[in-house]
Amino acid sequence: MKKFLLFILVFTGAVLSLSAQDTIVKTSGEEIYCHILKETASKVFYSERIDGTYQQGQISRVDIRSIKYLRRKSIPVTYANRTFIGIGMGLDFGGIGMNVMYNLTNSLGAYIGAGYALAGVGVNGGVTLRLVSKKPENRVIPYITGMYGYNAAIAVKDADDLNRMFYGPSIGLGIELRARSPKVSCWTFAVIVPFRSSGVQDYIDELKSNYLIEFQNELSPVLFSIGYRFSP
Repeated sequence: MKKFLLFILVFTGAVLSLSAQDTIVKTSGEEIYCHILKETASKVFYSERIDGTYQQGQISRVDIRSIKYLRRKSIPVTYANRTFIGIGMGLDFGGIGMNVMYNLTNSLGAYIGAGYALAGVGVNGGVTLRLVSKKPENRVIPYITGMYGYNAAIAVKDADDLNRMFYGPSIGLGIELRARSPKVSCWTFAVIVPFRSSGVQDYIDELKSNYLIEFQNELSPVLFSIGYRFSP
């Protein structure tokens, strides 16, 4: 009986020692059970047991979805050096459409958006500067954004030949609400102020006086954006 209990204790200890490891979850979903040796801004170095022997390896952070530490909380992977695809509504999405962003760093990203904008296809390109917290577990990230592209669309019912798009700069303030690890995605919410040229109002006055067109809605000086971005 004592030998049996001793066997159970030894076996349990062996199982625990095998499971007591860090886990690297790759973007493909594959998991690497290992011991993290060192981490840098771009790579993670680890020791992995293969066929009874320990071998050292390394992996780029771009290929990591998340890391589950044995004695530490799971730390979200960096959003730097990643491409994000977004869908949403707002100037940064070209109206109602899509957005592709590449994060050059964890703080700076460049994007282009295209979508349906009532009077035609809207296109905007710009940059986003995030106020990233020093605490990697923070999920709410404020940002400022600047863009150039369509910022006004005049659509006339039953007279498509009078529809017109106007282009100019716009700036905005927003937040990223990042998903909990292991997902690399976020919701975005922003308030955007377009800087429209005098030609927009001139065209509205022309439509009113020359075509007797009545406008049901005035152009808003402040616009809103909402979207969802994910890294494939």
